[in-house]
Amino acid sequence: MKRRERFWIRAALIGFFVTCFAGYLDVYGSRYAGSPIRSDGEGYYNYLVNLFIYDDLSGHRYVSEWLQHDEQRRKAHGIAYMPEHDSYIVRYPAGVSLLVSPFFLLAHGITLWTGGAVNGFSYWYQYITGSAAVFYTTLGLMFTILWLRRHFSLEVSLATAFLTLYGTNLFHYATYDSMFSHAFSFFAVAGFLYGFERWLTSQRLWFAVLSGAFVGLIAIIRVANAVIPLLVILFYAPLLGLRQHWGLLAAKWPHLLLMVLSSIVVFSPQCVYWYLISGQPIILNTYLDEASPILFRFLEPRWDMVLYQPTKGVFFWTPLLALSFVGLVVSGKKGGPLLLPTGLAFVVTAYLYACWLFPGLGGGYGHRGFVEFFALSAFGLACLLKTVRSLPQVRPFVYALIALFVMVNVQRTYHYWNGTIGFGRVTMAHYIDTLFVLKKRQPF
Repeated sequence: MKRRERFWIRAALIGFFVTCFAGYLDVYGSRYAGSPIRSDGEGYYNYLVNLFIYDDLSGHRYVSEWLQHDEQRRKAHGIAYMPEHDSYIVRYPAGVSLLVSPFFLLAHGITLWTGGAVNGFSYWYQYITGSAAVFYTTLGLMFTILWLRRHFSLEVSLATAFLTLYGTNLFHYATYDSMFSHAFSFFAVAGFLYGFERWLTSQRLWFAVLSGAFVGLIAIIRVANAVIPLLVILFYAPLLGLRQHWGLLAAKWPHLLLMVLSSIVVFSPQCVYWYLISGQPIILNTYLDEASPILFRFLEPRWDMVLYQPTKGVFFWTPLLALSFVGLVVSGKKGGPLLLPTGLAFVVTAYLYACWLFPGLGGGYGHRGFVEFFALSAFGLACLLKTVRSLPQVRPFVYALIALFVMVNVQRTYHYWNGTIGFGRVTMAHYIDTLFVLKKRQPF
């Protein structure tokens, strides 16, 4: 890589980091969101509190001393009771705790040094640990740029990273809901895409191990997201045709075996935790005391709630995603080979959410279940940008449309932060009513 390219990539990443960190400071300096470790984020974080603060993986001390046996708070914070083992299990996977652990340990040390409350939720724990998503989002964008640069110009790669951050709800989950899993999942998927392609082109053992480690990381952050790397491994064909790609996989089966082993190693802390809590290394359902016994309705998918409803529809809130599929189609040979794995990953992911007990995944800005998918869909956006550069007749229209999508997303993010748009059900009437509002109104 030339010095000029390194300079612009570093400059872009510094810009991404600074704007995300400034957004993080604005959210919690303005008290838009209370404290970083809350709601689902507290559930993902519970592992560290149980291990380092209470020295009790069974969760009894956490439930009694911090939650004070409040059943509503316990369920809201992702803790389920297992009466047959007399222990409390964290519903959420351990990946977020794994990634934020260096930030937690720094906060723990500063708290001990300053004489603060060593409870896992005092000042330094909240704001140092909560900033981890800014760091991992920046790393994810770095992997995205490096992956795209292998196929596109520097300008297209940087522009695509810019759109991925500011034209989607990734920025929101790097700042406002920074302890949710989505920014961390974006980092893991982006790292896998870069590492897997490096393995395909070099067939070096190191990149096979790295790719497998990222697969394990994807699974230990959000188990359902493992479908993305699996489909990419099977159908990734921008470099070779599918037949040649499968031939390479068959010829390099020892490397694939190492990928599997490294993914198991990274995922193994989750299995160890489950075994210590329940005596079982694999637990398929951690929503043990959910009110509804049926978590998935596979014959009754709610596609509308996932795809296009004003409440949480991903295309409604993030129309750039639709443009990424357009880019894969119109770019011909450039994007066509990635259309199959991208389309399959999207359909399978959308179907799982559509069948889930909560298709919109509860509160949040936009549909948060697709934030990690933006690492894969970035390729389609890059294809679109590259294609329209050679089409002067449509270029101004496409650029104006993209700019409009980004500006609306930034405005919607601001309104979500200050309470103009509620985190629950949003109607079309309310959405339009607040579209041209600059000042805060009564919260929805």
